[in-house]
Amino acid sequence: MNYILRCITCRKEFSPRAGLYYCEDCGKIMGTLEVIYDYESIKADTSIKKRKFDKKASMYQFDFLLPTIPKLKLDEYVGGTPLYKFDLLGMKDVLVKYDGSNPSSSYKDRASSIAINKAIDEGNDILFCASTGNAASSLAMLNANTEMKTYIFRVAIEEDPFEDGKMAYHAYCPSLKGASTWGHTKEEAMKNIREVVEMTVESMIEHGELIPEDPDVQIFSELRVAVTV
Repeated sequence: MNYILRCITCRKEFSPRAGLYYCEDCGKIMGTLEVIYDYESIKADTSIKKRKFDKKASMYQFDFLLPTIPKLKLDEYVGGTPLYKFDLLGMKDVLVKYDGSNPSSSYKDRASSIAINKAIDEGNDILFCASTGNAASSLAMLNANTEMKTYIFRVAIEEDPFEDGKMAYHAYCPSLKGASTWGHTKEEAMKNIREVVEMTVESMIEHGELIPEDPDVQIFSELRVAVTV
């Protein structure tokens, strides 16, 4: 499947290549790249309409649309989750997609599976993320049977109001010196600290520095579920 990458800020477009994660003009935070597919060519492809799909099969039955192919032992179980129909809140035939039946009981398995397979494609040997729980569990479980190490960093978010009384939140990672930021809401603080952790670890890897291995960092080399609080 052909696709391009586009900066969310300046809208500059890039051809996908190994190691390309952000727009260098806009930086690691504002230069996040989104994936843009050519949906018109998908609609025009008559062979897709002839394909037979199974509602219980994994998301990789659509691998012709995805940026990678399945290589993990659990990939065949990711995404084939049930769709239930209920009458709820005065509405009839409400459809509910139950992603709790994914391997780690979270919809995060979909993104984690793509990320791990893409990392394998590019020859990477380390995966890391900042998470409050689900993403960590998902990444650790799906990556347990690969040769890559998974680093899960615990982060903390605390109330830290401004002098004028307006609420703000301070977020930091105890394991990474200087990895702190803030946000107007908990959600914004969480988003910001994830980006700070990613940039900090990327810098450590680029400069050949050791990634900290203390009690706040969990390294998974066997099947295990990470629960962070």
